[in-house]
Amino acid sequence: MSDGAEKRAHPRIAIETEVELSVGDGRYTLHAGNVSIGGVFLKGDLEHLPELEIGKNVGLRFGSQTEKVECQAQVRWVDSGAIQGRVAGFGLSFVKLDVPNMLRLTKLIKS
Repeated sequence: MSDGAEKRAHPRIAIETEVELSVGDGRYTLHAGNVSIGGVFLKGDLEHLPELEIGKNVGLRFGSQTEKVECQAQVRWVDSGAIQGRVAGFGLSFVKLDVPNMLRLTKLIKS
């Protein structure tokens, strides 16, 4: 788009929370930058997480102390952060989110 606006299916909200990410035998803790009903942006560096390539499915666990969202997600895009002012990270879309976890996610977004 020429005006720089983004088209998203779901509005995103800024959030600062730890996200436990599992991919293969690896387990990592990253920080979310924003979240929506459709996905999450995780801050991180491809250099330290080379297995997070586009199309890769991962497990996620995040939320409050009392309520955790657990789901499967897919890496949709990777931003190296090379452009000044951009944060390096990964855009993930939720691909497997059952009803109880959808309700927890909705509650997290509204809080």
